Amino acid sequence: MRNSCSKSVFSLLAITLLSVGLVIGQAATPSNAVLHGYQKAPQPIPEILSAPPTPLAVVSPNADMMLLGDRLTYPPIADLAQPMLRLAGVRINPATNGRHHPPRIVGLHLVSIADGKQRNVELPRNAYVGGVQWSPDGQRFAFTNTTENGIELWVGQTATASAHSIPGVKISTIIGDPLQWMPDGHTLLVQSIPAKRGNPPGESKVPDGPIIQESDGKKAPAATFEDLLQNAHDEDLFDYYTTAQLLLVDTANGRTTPVGKPAVFTTVDVSPDGEHILTTQLHRPYSKSGTGPGSWSTKSQACLWKNTSRLRAFPPARAP
Repeated sequence: MRNSCSKSVFSLLAITLLSVGLVIGQAATPSNAVLHGYQKAPQPIPEILSAPPTPLAVVSPNADMMLLGDRLTYPPIADLAQPMLRLAGVRINPATNGRHHPPRIVGLHLVSIADGKQRNVELPRNAYVGGVQWSPDGQRFAFTNTTENGIELWVGQTATASAHSIPGVKISTIIGDPLQWMPDGHTLLVQSIPAKRGNPPGESKVPDGPIIQESDGKKAPAATFEDLLQNAHDEDLFDYYTTAQLLLVDTANGRTTPVGKPAVFTTVDVSPDGEHILTTQLHRPYSKSGTGPGSWSTKSQACLWKNTSRLRAFPPARAP
Protein backbone atom coordinates (compact mmCIF):
# COMPACT_ATOMS: atom_id res chain seq x y z
CA MET A 1 0.00 0.00 0.00
CA ARG A 2 2.84 2.34 0.95
CA ASN A 3 4.64 1.60 -2.34
CA SER A 4 1.45 2.23 -4.30
CA CYS A 5 0.97 5.64 -2.63
CA SER A 6 4.61 6.56 -3.23
CA LYS A 7 4.30 5.68 -6.90
CA SER A 8 1.11 7.79 -7.20
CA VAL A 9 2.75 10.81 -5.58
CA PHE A 10 5.84 10.40 -7.77
CA SER A 11 3.70 10.10 -10.91
CA LEU A 12 1.69 13.22 -9.97
CA LEU A 13 4.88 15.16 -9.31
CA ALA A 14 6.36 14.07 -12.63
CA ILE A 15 3.20 15.06 -14.54
CA THR A 16 3.19 18.48 -12.80
CA LEU A 17 6.84 19.12 -13.65
CA LEU A 18 6.27 18.04 -17.24
CA SER A 19 3.29 20.37 -17.59
CA VAL A 20 5.24 23.30 -16.17
CA GLY A 21 8.10 22.54 -18.57
CA LEU A 22 5.74 22.49 -21.54
CA VAL A 23 4.23 25.83 -20.52
CA ILE A 24 7.67 27.39 -20.10
CA GLY A 25 8.79 25.97 -23.43
CA GLN A 26 5.76 27.36 -25.21
CA ALA A 27 6.24 30.75 -23.59
CA ALA A 28 9.85 30.81 -24.80
CA THR A 29 8.96 30.14 -28.44
CA PRO A 30 9.16 33.13 -30.81
CA SER A 31 5.44 32.94 -31.60
CA ASN A 32 4.46 33.58 -27.99
CA ALA A 33 7.44 35.68 -26.89
CA VAL A 34 6.95 39.28 -25.86
CA LEU A 35 7.56 41.37 -28.99
CA HIS A 36 9.70 44.51 -28.81
CA GLY A 37 10.10 47.42 -31.24
CA TYR A 38 7.86 48.52 -34.09
CA GLN A 39 5.85 45.80 -35.81
CA LYS A 40 4.92 45.61 -39.49
CA ALA A 41 1.57 44.61 -40.90
CA PRO A 42 1.44 41.52 -43.12
CA GLN A 43 1.42 41.79 -46.89
CA PRO A 44 -0.09 43.32 -48.94
CA ILE A 45 -0.75 46.17 -46.49
CA PRO A 46 2.86 47.51 -46.53
CA GLU A 47 2.90 47.46 -50.33
CA ILE A 48 -0.32 49.46 -50.49
CA LEU A 49 0.80 52.02 -47.94
CA SER A 50 4.28 52.35 -49.50
CA ALA A 51 3.00 52.99 -53.02
CA PRO A 52 4.71 56.12 -54.46
CA PRO A 53 2.47 59.20 -54.14
CA THR A 54 1.82 61.69 -56.93
CA PRO A 55 5.06 63.67 -57.40
CA LEU A 56 5.37 67.40 -56.91
CA ALA A 57 5.32 69.18 -60.30
CA VAL A 58 6.79 72.67 -60.81
CA VAL A 59 6.66 74.02 -64.37
CA SER A 60 9.35 76.44 -65.56
CA PRO A 61 8.40 80.04 -66.48
CA ASN A 62 8.91 79.25 -70.17
CA ALA A 63 6.72 76.13 -69.89
CA ASP A 64 9.39 74.04 -71.60
CA MET A 65 10.71 72.19 -68.55
CA MET A 66 9.23 70.70 -65.42
CA LEU A 67 10.72 69.73 -62.09
CA LEU A 68 9.25 66.56 -60.59
CA GLY A 69 9.80 65.95 -56.90
CA ASP A 70 9.56 62.52 -55.28
CA ARG A 71 7.49 63.01 -52.14
CA LEU A 72 7.93 60.93 -49.00
CA THR A 73 4.50 59.96 -47.73
CA TYR A 74 5.45 58.28 -44.47
CA PRO A 75 8.49 59.82 -42.77
CA PRO A 76 10.93 57.75 -40.74
CA ILE A 77 10.66 57.77 -36.96
CA ALA A 78 13.90 59.80 -36.82
CA ASP A 79 12.15 62.74 -38.52
CA LEU A 80 9.20 62.69 -36.13
CA ALA A 81 11.51 62.34 -33.11
CA GLN A 82 13.21 65.69 -33.78
CA PRO A 83 12.93 68.29 -30.98
CA MET A 84 9.95 70.63 -31.17
CA LEU A 85 9.06 74.00 -29.72
CA ARG A 86 5.39 75.06 -29.73
CA LEU A 87 5.37 78.85 -30.03
CA ALA A 88 2.49 81.06 -31.18
CA GLY A 89 0.80 78.30 -33.15
CA VAL A 90 4.06 77.45 -34.93
CA ARG A 91 5.90 74.18 -34.33
CA ILE A 92 9.63 74.80 -34.62
CA ASN A 93 12.56 72.43 -34.86
CA PRO A 94 15.27 74.23 -32.86
CA ALA A 95 18.00 72.04 -34.36
CA THR A 96 17.33 73.24 -37.92
CA ASN A 97 15.64 76.63 -37.31
CA GLY A 98 12.76 75.48 -39.49
CA ARG A 99 9.31 74.02 -39.16
CA HIS A 100 8.99 70.71 -37.39
CA HIS A 101 8.46 67.89 -39.89
CA PRO A 102 7.76 69.90 -43.09
CA PRO A 103 6.86 68.06 -46.34
CA ARG A 104 9.87 66.11 -47.59
CA ILE A 105 11.11 65.74 -51.17
CA VAL A 106 13.72 63.00 -51.58
CA GLY A 107 14.37 63.21 -55.33
CA LEU A 108 14.26 65.78 -58.16
CA HIS A 109 13.92 65.12 -61.89
CA LEU A 110 14.10 67.50 -64.84
CA VAL A 111 11.56 66.64 -67.52
CA SER A 112 11.43 68.14 -71.00
CA ILE A 113 7.78 68.89 -71.75
CA ALA A 114 8.32 68.62 -75.51
CA ASP A 115 9.59 65.02 -75.63
CA GLY A 116 9.19 63.77 -72.04
CA LYS A 117 12.91 63.13 -71.62
CA GLN A 118 13.82 62.91 -67.94
CA ARG A 119 17.10 63.62 -66.17
CA ASN A 120 17.80 63.04 -62.51
CA VAL A 121 19.16 65.95 -60.49
CA GLU A 122 22.20 65.08 -58.38
CA LEU A 123 21.22 65.52 -54.73
CA PRO A 124 23.11 64.97 -51.47
CA ARG A 125 22.73 61.71 -49.63
CA ASN A 126 19.60 61.45 -47.49
CA ALA A 127 18.21 64.59 -49.13
CA TYR A 128 15.42 66.56 -47.45
CA VAL A 129 14.42 68.99 -50.20
CA GLY A 130 11.89 71.81 -49.96
CA GLY A 131 11.05 75.25 -51.34
CA VAL A 132 11.73 74.45 -55.02
CA GLN A 133 11.80 77.67 -57.10
CA TRP A 134 12.55 78.32 -60.79
CA SER A 135 14.57 81.37 -61.81
CA PRO A 136 12.64 83.82 -64.03
CA ASP A 137 14.54 82.73 -67.16
CA GLY A 138 14.25 78.99 -66.35
CA GLN A 139 18.00 78.44 -66.58
CA ARG A 140 18.38 77.77 -62.86
CA PHE A 141 16.37 76.51 -59.93
CA ALA A 142 16.85 76.78 -56.19
CA PHE A 143 15.76 74.72 -53.21
CA THR A 144 16.52 74.09 -49.56
CA ASN A 145 18.03 70.95 -48.09
CA THR A 146 17.43 70.23 -44.41
CA THR A 147 20.27 68.61 -42.48
CA GLU A 148 20.80 67.80 -38.82
CA ASN A 149 22.59 71.12 -38.26
CA GLY A 150 20.52 73.52 -40.34
CA ILE A 151 18.87 74.23 -43.66
CA GLU A 152 21.17 74.66 -46.65
CA LEU A 153 20.66 76.72 -49.82
CA TRP A 154 21.14 74.80 -53.08
CA VAL A 155 21.16 76.04 -56.68
CA GLY A 156 20.73 73.84 -59.75
CA GLN A 157 21.55 74.30 -63.45
CA THR A 158 18.87 73.29 -65.94
CA ALA A 159 21.35 72.60 -68.76
CA THR A 160 23.41 70.06 -66.79
CA ALA A 161 20.83 68.80 -64.22
CA SER A 162 23.46 69.44 -61.55
CA ALA A 163 23.12 71.23 -58.20
CA HIS A 164 25.46 72.60 -55.58
CA SER A 165 25.14 74.21 -52.16
CA ILE A 166 25.94 77.84 -51.37
CA PRO A 167 28.47 77.71 -48.51
CA GLY A 168 28.06 79.90 -45.45
CA VAL A 169 24.30 80.43 -45.80
CA LYS A 170 21.79 78.89 -43.39
CA ILE A 171 18.14 79.42 -44.26
CA SER A 172 15.31 80.25 -41.83
CA THR A 173 12.03 78.71 -43.00
CA ILE A 174 9.74 79.36 -40.02
CA ILE A 175 7.77 82.40 -41.22
CA GLY A 176 7.31 83.83 -44.71
CA ASP A 177 9.06 82.88 -47.95
CA PRO A 178 12.53 81.51 -47.21
CA LEU A 179 13.83 82.20 -50.72
CA GLN A 180 12.82 83.91 -53.95
CA TRP A 181 14.51 84.88 -57.17
CA MET A 182 15.27 88.46 -58.10
CA PRO A 183 14.19 89.56 -61.61
CA ASP A 184 17.80 89.37 -62.93
CA GLY A 185 17.59 85.57 -62.84
CA HIS A 186 20.89 84.93 -61.02
CA THR A 187 20.37 86.56 -57.61
CA LEU A 188 18.38 85.09 -54.74
CA LEU A 189 16.73 86.95 -51.87
CA VAL A 190 16.70 84.67 -48.84
CA GLN A 191 15.84 84.76 -45.15
CA SER A 192 18.95 83.56 -43.35
CA ILE A 193 19.93 82.95 -39.75
CA PRO A 194 21.77 86.03 -38.40
CA ALA A 195 25.51 85.40 -38.29
CA LYS A 196 26.03 86.58 -34.69
CA ARG A 197 22.83 85.35 -33.14
CA GLY A 198 24.37 83.60 -30.14
CA ASN A 199 22.78 80.89 -28.00
CA PRO A 200 19.04 80.50 -27.31
CA PRO A 201 17.75 82.56 -24.38
CA GLY A 202 17.61 80.71 -21.09
CA GLU A 203 14.54 80.64 -18.89
CA SER A 204 14.70 82.65 -15.69
CA LYS A 205 14.17 80.56 -12.58
CA VAL A 206 12.53 83.48 -10.81
CA PRO A 207 9.68 85.31 -12.60
CA ASP A 208 10.05 89.08 -12.77
CA GLY A 209 6.34 89.62 -12.11
CA PRO A 210 2.84 88.29 -12.72
CA ILE A 211 1.45 87.50 -16.17
CA ILE A 212 -1.17 90.14 -16.96
CA GLN A 213 -3.66 89.94 -19.85
CA GLU A 214 -6.15 92.72 -20.56
CA SER A 215 -9.55 92.64 -22.26
CA ASP A 216 -12.05 95.32 -23.19
CA GLY A 217 -14.47 94.21 -20.48
CA LYS A 218 -17.13 92.97 -22.88
CA LYS A 219 -18.53 89.48 -23.28
CA ALA A 220 -17.34 87.88 -26.52
CA PRO A 221 -16.76 84.37 -27.82
CA ALA A 222 -13.17 83.16 -27.66
CA ALA A 223 -11.91 80.26 -29.72
CA THR A 224 -9.55 77.72 -28.19
CA PHE A 225 -6.14 77.44 -29.82
CA GLU A 226 -3.08 75.37 -29.03
CA ASP A 227 0.60 76.24 -28.79
CA LEU A 228 0.03 79.85 -27.71
CA LEU A 229 2.71 82.05 -26.18
CA GLN A 230 2.52 81.65 -22.41
CA ASN A 231 5.13 83.93 -20.88
CA ALA A 232 8.09 86.23 -21.49
CA HIS A 233 10.43 83.29 -22.11
CA ASP A 234 8.18 82.05 -24.90
CA GLU A 235 8.33 85.50 -26.46
CA ASP A 236 12.13 85.49 -26.22
CA LEU A 237 12.31 82.07 -27.88
CA PHE A 238 9.90 83.18 -30.60
CA ASP A 239 12.06 86.23 -31.34
CA TYR A 240 15.23 84.14 -31.32
CA TYR A 241 14.08 81.53 -33.82
CA THR A 242 11.97 83.71 -36.13
CA THR A 243 14.34 86.67 -36.48
CA ALA A 244 16.01 86.49 -39.88
CA GLN A 245 18.55 88.45 -41.90
CA LEU A 246 17.63 89.23 -45.50
CA LEU A 247 20.47 88.35 -47.86
CA LEU A 248 21.00 88.91 -51.58
CA VAL A 249 22.92 85.86 -52.83
CA ASP A 250 24.75 85.93 -56.16
CA THR A 251 24.42 82.33 -57.36
CA ALA A 252 27.33 82.75 -59.80
CA ASN A 253 29.98 83.29 -57.13
CA GLY A 254 28.16 82.77 -53.80
CA ARG A 255 28.69 86.37 -52.70
CA THR A 256 26.14 87.59 -50.13
CA THR A 257 24.93 91.12 -49.40
CA PRO A 258 22.80 91.82 -46.31
CA VAL A 259 19.64 93.91 -46.68
CA GLY A 260 18.99 95.99 -43.56
CA LYS A 261 19.04 94.56 -40.08
CA PRO A 262 17.62 91.28 -38.75
CA ALA A 263 13.88 91.30 -38.03
CA VAL A 264 10.84 89.02 -37.87
CA PHE A 265 9.62 89.17 -41.48
CA THR A 266 6.13 87.98 -42.35
CA THR A 267 6.15 89.09 -46.00
CA VAL A 268 8.96 90.05 -48.39
CA ASP A 269 7.91 91.31 -51.84
CA VAL A 270 10.22 92.37 -54.67
CA SER A 271 9.18 94.99 -57.25
CA PRO A 272 9.03 93.83 -60.91
CA ASP A 273 12.22 95.77 -61.77
CA GLY A 274 14.09 94.44 -58.73
CA GLU A 275 14.88 97.95 -57.48
CA HIS A 276 12.63 97.91 -54.41
CA ILE A 277 11.76 95.44 -51.66
CA LEU A 278 8.64 95.79 -49.51
CA THR A 279 8.75 93.95 -46.18
CA THR A 280 6.31 93.47 -43.33
CA GLN A 281 7.81 92.96 -39.89
CA LEU A 282 6.41 91.92 -36.52
CA HIS A 283 7.05 93.90 -33.37
CA ARG A 284 6.18 93.42 -29.72
CA PRO A 285 3.90 93.23 -27.83
CA TYR A 286 2.87 89.81 -29.12
CA SER A 287 -0.58 88.35 -28.71
CA LYS A 288 -1.16 85.48 -26.32
CA SER A 289 -4.73 84.81 -27.47
CA GLY A 290 -4.52 84.56 -31.27
CA THR A 291 -3.41 81.51 -33.22
CA GLY A 292 -0.12 83.01 -34.26
CA PRO A 293 1.63 85.63 -36.39
CA GLY A 294 -1.18 85.62 -38.95
CA SER A 295 -3.52 87.20 -36.39
CA TRP A 296 -1.04 89.88 -35.36
CA SER A 297 -1.58 92.29 -38.26
CA THR A 298 -1.98 95.24 -35.87
CA LYS A 299 1.53 94.59 -34.56
CA SER A 300 3.19 94.62 -38.01
CA GLN A 301 5.18 97.33 -39.74
CA ALA A 302 5.86 97.75 -43.45
CA CYS A 303 9.23 98.94 -44.75
CA LEU A 304 10.25 99.96 -48.27
CA TRP A 305 13.80 99.27 -49.42
CA LYS A 306 15.81 100.29 -52.47
CA ASN A 307 18.62 97.86 -53.08
CA THR A 308 20.01 97.52 -49.53
CA SER A 309 18.95 100.91 -48.11
CA ARG A 310 15.66 101.50 -46.33
CA LEU A 311 13.65 104.32 -47.86
CA ARG A 312 10.65 104.47 -45.57
CA ALA A 313 9.01 102.72 -42.63
CA PHE A 314 5.23 102.83 -42.42
CA PRO A 315 3.63 102.95 -38.94
CA PRO A 316 1.59 99.91 -37.95
CA ALA A 317 -1.73 101.70 -38.46
CA ARG A 318 -0.81 102.41 -42.08
CA ALA A 319 0.73 99.05 -42.88
CA PRO A 320 -0.64 97.82 -46.22
